[in-house]
Parts: sequence; C-alpha cells; structure tokens
Amino acid sequence: MNMNKTISAFLFSLVDMNTPRQLTGMTGIIYKLLGFSFGVLFLYVAGPPFFGRIPVQWSRGLFVMLISVLVFMKFPAAKTSPKDRLGVVDYVMIALAVISIGYWIVYFRAIIMRPGRLTSFELVMASTALIVCLETSRRTLGAVFPMVSVVMMVYAMFGNSEVLPQIIRTPGYSWNYVVAYCYTLDGIFGFILNTIMAFVTLFVIFGGLMSALGAGDFFINMPYALTCGLRGGPAKTAVVASGLFGSISGSATANTAATGAFTIPLMIKTGYPKEVAGAIEPAASTGGMFMPPVMGAGAFIMADLLRIPYVEIVKAAAVPALIYFFSVFMIVHFYAGAKSITPVPPEERPNIRETFLKGAHFLLPLILLIYLLLTYMSPSRAIYWVVLAMVATTLIVRILRRQSDSIVSVSIRLVKDVINGFINSATDCLVIGSVAGSTGVVVSVVMITGLGFSFTTAVMALAGNHLIVGVLMALLASYVLGMGLTVTASYILCAILAANGLVALGMTPLAAHFLLFWYSQTSNISPPVCLAAFVGAGIAKANPFRVGFNALMFSAYIFIMPLLFVYSDILMPDGLTASAVQAMISGFLSTIPYAAFVTGYYRAPLSWPVRLLLLCSSLLMMHPGAITDFVGVSIMILVYAWQFFSEKRNKAAPVR
Repeated sequence: MNMNKTISAFLFSLVDMNTPRQLTGMTGIIYKLLGFSFGVLFLYVAGPPFFGRIPVQWSRGLFVMLISVLVFMKFPAAKTSPKDRLGVVDYVMIALAVISIGYWIVYFRAIIMRPGRLTSFELVMASTALIVCLETSRRTLGAVFPMVSVVMMVYAMFGNSEVLPQIIRTPGYSWNYVVAYCYTLDGIFGFILNTIMAFVTLFVIFGGLMSALGAGDFFINMPYALTCGLRGGPAKTAVVASGLFGSISGSATANTAATGAFTIPLMIKTGYPKEVAGAIEPAASTGGMFMPPVMGAGAFIMADLLRIPYVEIVKAAAVPALIYFFSVFMIVHFYAGAKSITPVPPEERPNIRETFLKGAHFLLPLILLIYLLLTYMSPSRAIYWVVLAMVATTLIVRILRRQSDSIVSVSIRLVKDVINGFINSATDCLVIGSVAGSTGVVVSVVMITGLGFSFTTAVMALAGNHLIVGVLMALLASYVLGMGLTVTASYILCAILAANGLVALGMTPLAAHFLLFWYSQTSNISPPVCLAAFVGAGIAKANPFRVGFNALMFSAYIFIMPLLFVYSDILMPDGLTASAVQAMISGFLSTIPYAAFVTGYYRAPLSWPVRLLLLCSSLLMMHPGAITDFVGVSIMILVYAWQFFSEKRNKAAPVR
C-alpha cells in the first residue's frame, strides 16, 4: 500500500498542476472582469466586424497576454504561494507578460520586416516572452510540457553534437536565432495559437454558456430518465450523458467532473463497487473528445494541419464516436449482467416526457450549430450566431415559463448567468490556452531543424515498411507522451513528428491524423497517468490505480477502433460509399463480441476459449470484406445460441 502511494505521488508530481486560487476581494473582481472581457473580446473577433476588424497582432498578442495574466492570477507559482491573493512573483510575471507581449503587439510590423534579426533589446523582449510562455504552461500543465520545449530548444542549439545519431543531427543554431524565430508568427504566435484562439476558445465559451444556462443538468437528467429502467441503468446513464455533455465540452476531465458528480454516487448506490463506478464515467467521458460538434481541441488543430474545413472532420468523426460510445454501453451492459445489477425501482424513475420538455430547447443550439457547419460556415462564425440564438431562446423560454416574476427580473437573472458563463469559460480556457506558447516553441524547432523529416525517415526505417508496426509505434509513442502531457499537447507532438511517417507507410493523411488523435486520448484512462480516471476516483473516493485499470477495461475498444481507420473506409475518404456503410455496420456489430470478451459474460459467463473465440469474431468483423463479416457475425450468433439453449436445457433438467 505504501509502495502504491509512493508511485502515485511520483506520477502526480510529473503532471502536478497547482490547485487554482479562490481569489477574493479586489483581486477576485479584477480576475472576473478580465475573464468576462476575454470571452466577449474573442466572441466579437469571431463575429461580423461591426466596429472594425481587430488586426492579427492585436488578436494573437492579446490572447497570449490575457491567458498569461489570468494564469498568473489563478494558479499560484508553488504550493507554498498564497491561495487567496497574488504573491510578489505573480506580480512580476504579470508585468513581464504585459511588457514583452505588449512590445510585440506595438512593434509587430518592424519585427516581421526583419525576420531572425532582432535588436539587443528585442532579443531581451523575445527571451522574456519565452519565459512567460513556459511558466504559463508549467503552472497549468505541470513541469513536463515546458521541459519538452526547453529540450527542443537545446536540441536546436546543440544538434550538431556527435553524441546524437547521424539521422537527427542539425547544423546547430545560436540562441539569438532560435529566440528570434520563436518571437514570430511561425513561433509562439503561430498557427497553433491561432487555431486555439479562433476555434477552440469559441467552442469552450459555447459549452460554458450552455452549462451556465442549465443545459448541463438537462444533458444528465434526460439520459437518466431514458436508461434508469434498464439493467445497469445508472452506468448506462453515465454513457449517454457523457455523450451528450461531451458534445459541448470537448474535455474528458471536465466531462467526468460534471456528469460524474451525479452518475458516480448513483452507480455506487445501486450496487457498483467504488472502483468500477469511478471508472465507467471517465471511460465514457473520453468519448466526448471524439463526439461532434464540439470535439477535443486537437480536432481543430487536425483540420488546420490537413488544411480541410472543420466540418469534414466532424463528418468523419461522427460514426466512430458513436461506435465508441456503443462499445462502452455494451461493456457496461454485459458487466451488469455478470454482476446481476438490477434496474432502478419504478417509483424512483423520473418522467421521460416531463424531463424532455423541461430542457428540449437546449437541443436547438446543437441542431443549429450542426446545420451551420454543414453549410460550410466558419466554425467560429457559426459559434457566434449560435451563442446569440441560444441566449435569445433561453430568454424567451424563461419568460414564457415565469410565474410571479417580472420580465425585468427574469432578464436580469439571464444576464447574470451569461456573465458567469463567460467568466467560467475564461477559466476553462486557461489550460488549453497555455499550451499555445510552449507548443509554438516546439513547432519552431521542428521547422528550423527539419526534425519532422528526420523523424519520418526514422519511423520508416524502424517499421521496415510494415504498416501495422508503424501503428503499434504510434500507440506506444502516444501512450508514453500521454504520461506527462495533456491529450492535446500529446496529439500535436505526434502529429508534427509521426503523421508523415505513417503516411509514408501507406496511410491516408486523414486516417493517420485520426489514428494519432484517438491514441492520444488514451492518457485519460490508461494507467499509470490517467487524469480523467483520477477525477473519477476522487468523486468515488476510491483507489486511483484500481479506478484507472477498470477504466482501461471499459474503454478497451479505443485501442482497436483506430484499426478501422487504417484498413476500412469508415472515415468516408470517397464519400458515403457502399464500403463505408459496410465498415460502419460491421464496426457497430464488432463491439458486441468484443464487449463480451472483455467482461467474460455474454448471455452467461464465458470460459477463456469462448472469450478468445468472440475476440476473433470481433476482429473478423473489423477486417473489410463480406466473407470476414459473415464469419464474424456467424460466430457471435452461434455462441449466443449455444448459451441460450444451454440455459433452457439447464432449466428443463430435473432437480435431484
């Protein structure tokens, strides 16, 4: 037990994020004003330029500046720092952020006209901006990610060392050159920052406003009303609720915290062990990263890297996301059968119709968002109009449902909810926003040194032109990176370094990026570092590692689902063809025997030989082809029939 605690403490130290402050007094008011201004500013940037367009240097510079200032206010520098007010170090870092990034904004044109040739003072400003970005990511993400950026900079300067293998050596660059390159639109103010600012932030604001207006409760209560009468109902509630809530949150940990606060105690109450209840929620919540229309931040970066509209990512992601949720649903179903977990009693079930009518208007923004995306409207502009429509719809519904309240009081409460939504959204943006600067450093080094080409060559050499070996290498790299990085940072690094290598082995660019995107999400639920599972463990008051290993079981399909990207047309590379439809159907069916294999239960308990037979059934259905699908389905049906008739014989047999 002590060993487990020691290992747990060490692993937490790798990704240690200081507990956010609870700011009070004038500092708290300033933080709320900045947070509200942050949300309103970037919502305005996304909309029509009623008062003129904001220049690129102001939008990108203010994004980095506001994120840094808010992080230095909200996250203490160390565990011993004040928890309700700012310390001296925080004021110093805020001043450095404003000065160094403010200088870049004001003298933007002069700097870009002299790429790589900064004055001595500008080099000081650039170095200061780098320190600000690294410290920002350290406070929110832990020490590992900024260390990766530092290592990459050291590699850029000393890449000509004979200690390094020949394949990754570089000419070696001076500190001045590296810093100057990072202080440009190709560095910390580059495309990663622009993607997070223009798309991810807007979707976070959208999700935050929906939650503030009451959508979060509806997306939990409605699934509960639908599933509580089924076997293992509360666990199935977690799956469906995570799918709905995940479609607007784009964060597995936020999804786990929001829906798990309701579903995890409910699962424990109905008979699930704490380690299992705490595991089912993060396993389901991980699917929120794949669930359109609001996917994880990596999806927007993927669209930018592939240079395709975000709606194309949404189209390709929809069916695989549903298949993943169905896989978790089936694993939960068979687990409930194995443990004889009964449905919620009828007298405790809410009325489905009343629950739906109470929050049905929250579905309208999602429908409108999907419609606007399908018309190829820019995602940021679509969010702008959806947010306005959502606020207007909520106001109308509240006015119509008011009882003794006046229209003025209802409107005032709505304004307060919207303001709180903007403030909470700004806080939610801090973690993903702090990724931008440090990631820009990594991208700069990759571009300067040509590391991406070298890495691609190395991947091809190690894989020996065998695609499946490349896929396993991608899984291993994503798993290892996920131990110290957020899922978004892990995907970005894998995409920059490994995607071209997978393409060179024969994958399409879309399939390669989707595979890396899916595998990067495994760090949410795969031990030893599984942040979403740790959140679930905290709610369930259970052992984090036991929760992590159980979460791995319930989300097990995430490891084989990407094989469909590689060997089938499930991503619709040529549109909705017959082969794509076949891949979708067989993908859904393959989850059933796979769930039975994982849980060891189908209609009745399974022996290991039969479990392995069902695993073969699942893999056969995942392989494209009518014959393999027929054989896989036949095995699944035969095993079920065998158990069905065995059960009938046992019931009919006389009791001795």
